[in-house]
Order: sequence, then structure tokens, then C-alpha cells
Amino acid sequence: MLFIMRGTTCSGKDTFIKKYFPNQNHVLSSDTFRKILLGDITSQQHNKRVFDMIHEILECRFLNRVNWTVLNATHLRMRDCTAPIELCKKYRVPYTFISITPPDIEELQKRNQLRSLSSPLLIPDSVIEKHYNRYEASKEPFLKEAQYSPLCTWIEIDQDWQVVDHVS
Repeated sequence: MLFIMRGTTCSGKDTFIKKYFPNQNHVLSSDTFRKILLGDITSQQHNKRVFDMIHEILECRFLNRVNWTVLNATHLRMRDCTAPIELCKKYRVPYTFISITPPDIEELQKRNQLRSLSSPLLIPDSVIEKHYNRYEASKEPFLKEAQYSPLCTWIEIDQDWQVVDHVS
């Protein structure tokens, strides 16, 4: 099973993962890979290499029949998920999108400021606004994927982690 996290910056993806998927050996996070490969989680210069490496490891996990994996990145557009979805279909691995509805922009900006106190990561407000606007605007392809692919499930949760939408 592949769990694909989807949400804006500061929407609560990492917190959700820590609570519900405490074994970090099963989590492939774009931030972690940036830190490992580039020495800096804020670097966006080599995203293709970061995600190529994540997808290579994901395929290896599928080949070795690892029970489950969490893919942690924003995944705000369906095209961001093309490679993992293709791997799931190739190896007949079920996949679930866990989409976290963002709070308002002011709350996202507040969380961003708080996170920057303990991390080198401070996202510009313009990026937070772009993510916020893209979240809802790009949701339809994910819902269609869950509707038409027998391997796919869509779960949308609110800020209290309550399910607000479910399609399988």
C-alpha cells in the first residue's frame, strides 16, 4: 500500500504522519531527501533528482513487497503524482491519497513562522498563497483518479483529521 500525502506547506502533513505512521523507516519525504542529497531542505534546485531518487526507492520497496510506504510531499497537482501512480499500477499496489484541507492563509503563515524557529525552513508568503489557491483548484483530477482506478482511494481530512470526503 502506498499512502500519498497531499496538502499545502504547513497544512499538518508531518504532524499527521508522526501520529499515524510513527515508523519513519516507511516514510519517503521530499524534505528528508533534500537534506540527504543536497545538505539543505530548502533547496529547490535539484527537485527532479530528489524525486527520481524517491521513485527509485519506492520501486525497490514495491519489488520487495514492503507492506506500506508513505510518500510525503505537497503533491498539489496530479502531475506531481504521475511517477508513483505509474509504479503502483505497474506492480498492482493499492494507493491512497490522504489530502489535508488547509486552514486559512493567516494560520498557514503563522505555522510557517513558528516552524522557522526550530528549522531553517521559512517559506515565502507568496508560495504559501500559491499552495493555498492551488489546493482546491487542482483537486478534481485526484477525485477522478479515485473514481476510475480500482487501486486508488481518496481521503480528505480536515484540520482535526476527521474525514470530510472519501472516494474509492
